[in-house]
Amino acid sequence: MLTLYLLVWIFILISLIPMSCNEDTQCRLEVMGLDGIRQPGDIIIGAVLPVRVASTFQQISFTKSPARTTCTSFHFGYFQQFQALLFAIEEINRNDDILPNLTLGFHWYDSCGVMPMNIAATLQVLSGDKMAIPNYRCLYNAPLSGFIGSSSSTLSIAVAHILGLYKYPQVSYYATSSLLSDRIKFPSFFRTVPSDAFQSKGLAKLVLHFRWTWVGLLGVDDDYGQQGIQLVKQEIIKAGACVAFTENIVTSRQDRNAPHIVKVMRMSTARVVIVFSGGLDLVPILTEMMKENIKGKIFVASEGWISGIPQQDPSQHDFRRQLGEDVLGGSLQLYIFD
Repeated sequence: MLTLYLLVWIFILISLIPMSCNEDTQCRLEVMGLDGIRQPGDIIIGAVLPVRVASTFQQISFTKSPARTTCTSFHFGYFQQFQALLFAIEEINRNDDILPNLTLGFHWYDSCGVMPMNIAATLQVLSGDKMAIPNYRCLYNAPLSGFIGSSSSTLSIAVAHILGLYKYPQVSYYATSSLLSDRIKFPSFFRTVPSDAFQSKGLAKLVLHFRWTWVGLLGVDDDYGQQGIQLVKQEIIKAGACVAFTENIVTSRQDRNAPHIVKVMRMSTARVVIVFSGGLDLVPILTEMMKENIKGKIFVASEGWISGIPQQDPSQHDFRRQLGEDVLGGSLQLYIFD
């Protein structure tokens, strides 16, 4: 009975709190401004693909509202992927044998490769309006058929939890985490590349082929890196090799924990390091190795390495050449084709 009285008083007190709006503004939730492109059609595809990256690091204090994510750096490789999407849609609309009497449209938003904007973009496509409103759709009589994206496994997992509720198919062109193979948790997720379960076995076999039995492991601290490193570790130990060290690339830090990682690599006698990471998160580690003049390490990299390292940007030619000469000489990268 006492609990009931307390609840009644709490509701009364809440109702007495003054709530007002300025005359010049409306009462609404603050939404994140997103850059996007819309093309009308009889069938709509949602596309959440990055073209820029958020290069400015923001430290979250949990004592005040975090600052808005700003997309500051244009990424040439991501732009190529976006152009491939536009080309594919144009070719489909030109071919009457694929969608006769129908045109394919799309809603695309730049996610900048970060979680907040990726979720906001997904909700905005679902809403069909200029605001991300959960459980509200305004698609102007054009049905939403599915989604393309995201590129990374962590972002794809977050989006898959949302789209699975609405039963919208989601096709990722680069997510490889084996966690996404769970059809119960992710019933509407599909991908065009094999999962890390195959890649991990391939990396382990590659290491054993060269008779490297003393290796280090380096992975980014997300679903892609942690799951991949654990699978590789299991395969290596099963085959009789040994792991010298296991370190994480900490994405919550601006330096990605590079000083500590490079110190461990310098002190270790292991010459081979298996890396599960995207290129952008690996760059601080490689830069720190150049700074500390650490040479003679052989990297065996996962396919994620190609997804962001500056090798795709023509303006980074000098940096890429210096990395190849000083740090990456003799390194290997595994490509898996389905």
